[in-house]
Amino acid sequence: MEAATPIVDIAPHVEASPQAGQACEIVARALAEYGQIIFRDDRVDFEAGHGFVRGMQRFFAKPARIKAQCRMLHCAHQTGWTPPDAELPGAAKGEKDDIIAALAPEHRPTPVIGPDKKERFMFPIGPRLDPTVYGYPEFNSNPFVVPHDQPELLGLALTWGGSLLRAAMSILEMAAIGWGEPANFFTKRMGFGPHFLAPTGSDLIAHGKPGTVLAGFHNDMSLGTVMSLSTHSGLFAWRRDGVRIPVRVKPPYLLFQGGRQLQWITGGVANRVFHEVIALEENVPRIEEAIAREEPCIRVASPLFVHCNTNETVGPDGHFATSEARQVFPPYIQGERTHHALVSRGLLMD
Repeated sequence: MEAATPIVDIAPHVEASPQAGQACEIVARALAEYGQIIFRDDRVDFEAGHGFVRGMQRFFAKPARIKAQCRMLHCAHQTGWTPPDAELPGAAKGEKDDIIAALAPEHRPTPVIGPDKKERFMFPIGPRLDPTVYGYPEFNSNPFVVPHDQPELLGLALTWGGSLLRAAMSILEMAAIGWGEPANFFTKRMGFGPHFLAPTGSDLIAHGKPGTVLAGFHNDMSLGTVMSLSTHSGLFAWRRDGVRIPVRVKPPYLLFQGGRQLQWITGGVANRVFHEVIALEENVPRIEEAIAREEPCIRVASPLFVHCNTNETVGPDGHFATSEARQVFPPYIQGERTHHALVSRGLLMD
């Protein structure tokens, strides 16, 4: 587990113990300085998580023509399978170029051109707004897609995704309290939000050469992302001070990373994390073993993206809503901004 990122046990908050205030302050400071926090939540069902990750490894190892049966182009890849070389790294190009240029050379991301090598599968988690009333069907009308020969993934995805969603909501409650706002300051915006369990798969036999970019330098357009149980190392993140750090998390711990929506609501107090995933030398022995056994070697990660609902106005609020903050972080409608983000990532035709 990566010691450079602050770590907290959220039990004091969950149990409303006297130590809860101190734990909340740790979360708020970590999200401001690092944009992320490693945490323990004993309510999380890691058994379901392990089963889910094993199931996704089996799915991602299938031929593309089989996986294509789960591809839902008309849903903008917001449910079902997204193939490799389909998703461009996030963040507007000009903005991203400026951020990279400001980094010290030794902390700049690995150069890459074109879309990510990873593939993805999206499982909607939780109820949505009615798209016939509130619009944004690409987010609010996603059917639940399950591979026909892996029906067990339905229950595993709902259990694992539900555990991660509850954990993320607790972290956001703690951050709100740590920043002096009511516990529901962030979570009240999440009702009927388009939350997604979004496992990724990377074929390390094809793309496992050390230094290969599996997911290019990007940030998440979500309120936040919670994850654990990556099968192989390779995740790197950038602190607010521009330092690139490796991120490694193992059960019973999870990782929460702040996204664009969190940065906007806090007027920039929360750091929006940029990150990348790189094939590492330390994974080569496992790749060679898989080749010798004539077996696939798939790197699977299982993040959950949590969002404000699509009709929420996202902008500085509470004591963060200074005139200066509202100029730097002008409010936007979540569904509209996320729609444009999908277009920029090559997942939706405008």
